Amino acid sequence: MKDGARRLFFALWPDAATRAGLSAWQARIGGECGGRPVAPENLHLTLKFLGAVPQSSLDELRVIAAQAVMPPIQLVLDRVGFWPRPAVVFAGADHVPPALAALAGYLDDAASGLGIAPERRRFRAHCTLFRKAARRPGAACEPLCWKIRGFVLAESLAGRDGVSYRVIGKWPPRSGNLAPGAVGACPDAS
Repeated sequence: MKDGARRLFFALWPDAATRAGLSAWQARIGGECGGRPVAPENLHLTLKFLGAVPQSSLDELRVIAAQAVMPPIQLVLDRVGFWPRPAVVFAGADHVPPALAALAGYLDDAASGLGIAPERRRFRAHCTLFRKAARRPGAACEPLCWKIRGFVLAESLAGRDGVSYRVIGKWPPRSGNLAPGAVGACPDAS
């Protein structure tokens, strides 16, 4: 990329238990949908795609992230979805906690202040499981409770073996004024 630009995005990065759960979903539905599975180390949930960002904007992005309000959030991934265009199978959530939608909205608004194009669509919490998928899988998967404890700034790196992602910054939860119930809750395992 020209002028030292880096391809960046803000994302939720799964912990080991969530990554294992997402990999189990891939194993369960892979034979049905076809396509290319996302490598386990690349699984994530994008909050804001930034695109090609000049190196000179990294400090401003770090300030934006440090000012974000994000309590610990619980997100229940409870459905498998399929978008024919771009041929993607994903793990999705029927209910997105308001605090998670607010975080994505804040990052979008703040990044637009740096000249980064704002999102045209509403935030849809999803984690891509397969690319170039042929069809929607019919199998159901056991709901997966993701206990989110922060977010990251990641870089997309193109290589001979495809794309890989590298975390270049991490931010833990930081509370603000939130309405009760705004963070979501995982169902009891009882």
